[in-house]
Amino acid sequence: MPIQPGETGRSSDFINESERDASPANDAGRVAKLEDDGYLDPKFIKDISARVRLSSDFELPEIDVEMLIPWDTEDFDAGSLHSLVGEQLIYDGTGSSDQLQDPVLSGQMRDATEKMSQEFTTTSGDNKLLKRVFFTANAIGGTGSPDTATVSIHSSRTGVALYTTNNIEILSTSDTIIVAYFEGVVLEPSTTYYIIFNWIGGDTFMIKGNNSSGVGFSVSDDSGSSWTNVINKSINVNLIYDGRTYFKIPSDGKYIINFNLSSGEAGTKKIKIYKNETAIINMETFSTTSGWSQATFSTIYDLSIGDFVYPTVNASSSDSDDVKSLGSSFEIIKIR
Repeated sequence: MPIQPGETGRSSDFINESERDASPANDAGRVAKLEDDGYLDPKFIKDISARVRLSSDFELPEIDVEMLIPWDTEDFDAGSLHSLVGEQLIYDGTGSSDQLQDPVLSGQMRDATEKMSQEFTTTSGDNKLLKRVFFTANAIGGTGSPDTATVSIHSSRTGVALYTTNNIEILSTSDTIIVAYFEGVVLEPSTTYYIIFNWIGGDTFMIKGNNSSGVGFSVSDDSGSSWTNVINKSINVNLIYDGRTYFKIPSDGKYIINFNLSSGEAGTKKIKIYKNETAIINMETFSTTSGWSQATFSTIYDLSIGDFVYPTVNASSSDSDDVKSLGSSFEIIKIR
């Protein structure tokens, strides 16, 4: 029986490993006893560990961008640190792909003073690790020079960006779906954020959206110092997360983190391991001229419940075997 306050302790309340109940819940309140060798049996210590890998080789979708890896196979997961649920929507802004009309920009972005913003609120539940956004754009000014933009995410329209993508080229004069990748931004539940589209270079391009209904769309013609809300309109933008890309920490403690990268693609690889949005192994670099290469990155780190831990890979060139399934893995073990 469990030890109760005010009750006399009994020898049966103190157990060796061999005396554990077949149902662990029935041992609640009992005390682990040292074994004959004077040590506590490790089976009394809750195992919190996981190792994941890929079922097939993975090609990085873009070069010179920090990319998350969709670990789709679990060797073990003691502690529910990982999810096999793949890409899902954080925010679905899909609507009719109209030319957005508004009193400030007429739906077009022509220079660095002009910006467009879409407000969205995350659903309740768990935090989400943002992986990518996609939207529809058109190089309406022609293709004489590449139109370039960035996408940034903010907790307020006039606040500092939580993350800004690399430059994105808009090359087609037809409506084209554009994908922008994030190395991982942790979005909290039931929280309002702002996606902002920034003009970088070229001439005029169009961000497409819903011209007859929607909410949360605003524009700026003074580099984002002030914003004008536009009624009944929204940008056609979707935000995606992927539960396979990270470990979520279930309890405070000190953890060993191991990342093994095996690659069959020549070129330079830059590796980071993140806790939330802070790199804890920062830009380890290795290069190969051809063929198979492998590298191991490891650290011991204090983590807290709810932390996201994940690796990214940034490559100078890309091929179908950027991250090989054989030899690539991501592992975490709680040691105290």
